[in-house]
Formats: sequence, structure tokens, C-alpha cells
Amino acid sequence: MREEISRYLSRSRGISCTPERIIITSGATQGLSLAAHLLNQENKNVLVEDPTHPGLRKVITTAGCRIKTHPTDERGIKTELLNPADPLSFIYTTPSHQYPLGGILPIQRRLSLLSFAEANNCYVVEDDYDSEFRYEGPPVNALYELNPERVIYLGSFSKILTPAIRLGFMILPDPLLKDCKTLKTYSDVHTDALSQYTLAEFIRGGSLEKHIWKMKKYYHKNRNHLIRELTRQFAGEFHILGQAAGLHMVVQFHNTVFSKELVQEIEHHGVRIYPVENYLLEHSDTSHSNQILMGYSHLNFEAITAGVDILREIIP
Repeated sequence: MREEISRYLSRSRGISCTPERIIITSGATQGLSLAAHLLNQENKNVLVEDPTHPGLRKVITTAGCRIKTHPTDERGIKTELLNPADPLSFIYTTPSHQYPLGGILPIQRRLSLLSFAEANNCYVVEDDYDSEFRYEGPPVNALYELNPERVIYLGSFSKILTPAIRLGFMILPDPLLKDCKTLKTYSDVHTDALSQYTLAEFIRGGSLEKHIWKMKKYYHKNRNHLIRELTRQFAGEFHILGQAAGLHMVVQFHNTVFSKELVQEIEHHGVRIYPVENYLLEHSDTSHSNQILMGYSHLNFEAITAGVDILREIIP
């Protein structure tokens, strides 16, 4: 399985790593948990993007780590605000499609982040979330490829295939491998072998890359249809963030605040939206009150059109 993942990453992401550096996990969530336990240091913080997924923050704090939030914008983590005086054990980031804002971290910020980690003697945990589904712009190097000795790379097949398949992997610098393998052993002994053999054959025969290409075209069409329908109903009333990749986008409405009451009314009519404010740790930041996440991966054109029509009826 590790050999197949190594070859797949080389072809799809330009990542060069030996199979020996790869540890198979039960999804990227377990990889993050292992990294947090491995890197946790007393009197040091974990720098986490804000906003970010509250469940992933919980994974980090459950490992005993103390979180320090860091602001992000439409281009990802704001590296110009990094403080060299912060005592950090690691930085957790989603540079390929920041969750939830959707920003793709540009190369200048990637280099700046890695330089900071090097100078601050801490690691970067790179969750390569949604990297397979990129629709616009040139490819960007993974952080791991830019500095393999400073980055722990997390990947998962759950988004690519199905959430029911809890298979992921992590790539680690050599000095961390032995201790991480020990943690993994005492976590669950090993990840389900039958699933690994099945997925390895799927990768080996080229079926995974064919599947990703097929789904990428499907999601791209859904994304474009959602944008068309929003433009039809809300022309001049919104701005989109994070549409270049992934399975969701952030829609920012110019004159609408998504209060709890408004969100409940929308959901009562059968449309599920996710306010960006729900993902903030520092809730004093009100700049996201007019932003919502809209997913499109699981919907057909008819459902997308119907959902946008309902939003138009409810949003003033």
C-alpha cells in the first residue's frame, strides 16, 4: 500500500517520498491525532487557522495541546502576522483549500511559512484537504515538497472515494518516524488490512486516477451551475470565495447578515447552509457574518436550482 501511495503522489502531486516515510492511518483525522500527540510540548502552543473546522481543533486539544488561533483571508493563513516570539510545537494548516474559506495558499506565503517554522524550530502539519479537485490556476507545490524535513503531510481517500472508507496516510521526516510508529501501534495496532489491499489494487491499476478525473469534471460542472444560478437570482448582490478548488465555496452576500433566525428559516424550507461564523474560535470577529458555505458535490442541477430559488424567496 505504501509503495502505491508513493507512486500515486509522485504522479498526481509531484511529491517525492520513499515508502518508508509513509504511515497508513484510519483517515486524516487519525493522522492529525498522531501528529498532535507526537509533537505536543509543555508550554508551547499549536498555531491553528481561524476559522477552521471545530472538530479538527478538538482532535488537537484532545491530545493535550493548547491552541493559539491565527487569522486567515481569501488566500489562506496570513503569514505576515506570524510572531517569532510565539513558542510553538507545530502549525496546523490546510493550504490546498483552506477550510472553510477555501483559499489556496500562494507560493510566497508557503515559503514564508516554512521559513518561519525553520527559524522557530517547529513543524508544519499540512492537511492536503481537497488538493485533487482543483479547477482554476496553475498547480502549487505541496509544503512537504518544499521542505520534507519540516513538514508532516496528511492525506485521505475518504473525500476522493467515500467517507465510509477510513483510509489515509501521513508522511513524516525521518527523525519522527520511529516514535510515530509506536504511537500508531498502541492506537489501533494497524489500519484495516483488507481495505488496504483493495485500495492498493485500485491505485495500481490506474483506476483511482481515472475516478478522480471523472469526479473532477462532475464537480466542476456542479460548481459552475451553482455560480450561474446565484448570478441569475442575486446578480450584483454577492461575491464568491474559494471557488478555484474543492467541494464547496463561500458566498459573501453584500447586504445580508446570516443570523441564527435567518439560518433556521432557510433550513426549515429544506436548504442547508453553513455560516462561516460557526467555524470561528475568536467570535469577536464579525467580518464573516455575511458569509455562508455552499456545497455542491452531492447535488444535481435540479436540486441546486431549487435551493437557490428558495434562498431568493427568503433572503431580503
